[in-house]
Amino acid sequence: YGYEYLGNSSRLVITPLTDRCYMTLGAAMFTRRGGNPLGPAGTGKTETVKALGVALGRPVVVLNADTSFDALAMSRILGGIVQSGCWLCVDEINRLEPAVLSLLSEQIAAIQQVLRRGASSMAFLGKEMPVAGNAALFVTLNPAGEGYGARSELPDSLKGLFRPISLARPDSANIA
Repeated sequence: YGYEYLGNSSRLVITPLTDRCYMTLGAAMFTRRGGNPLGPAGTGKTETVKALGVALGRPVVVLNADTSFDALAMSRILGGIVQSGCWLCVDEINRLEPAVLSLLSEQIAAIQQVLRRGASSMAFLGKEMPVAGNAALFVTLNPAGEGYGARSELPDSLKGLFRPISLARPDSANIA
């Protein structure tokens, strides 16, 4: 974290489901793919990614996506994440406009290829920029459909870049 004091943070309760999610996210990062925890609201998708980052000592930036994000804003955020080596978790990515999702899939594919090769720099947004090899990208989404507002299905080109992980509501008996 660059040696700054982050204070005492709350901890996620570790259940067998959380443990399996950690293992799957770790495998996705090993292959330089992103992780895609998915499931209904309240299942801990974003919190699990954040807790894994804390456990591994990685700063996690959570971006709550909505229709106000345009392609340039998302591109700049991706560029900053790749240069800094942080993890990015785009929460509810299926709220973004289809045109933004299409551009994101191209840019994320390029970033993942560079990370797989272990390159120290890449051309991005018309400039050469340094690449921190410990950067990682995650997306979460709630199901599209009734009761979840303006959410769309992810394009197949974007789905293929992330390892899906299905989460369910936690079992209260396991936690108690």
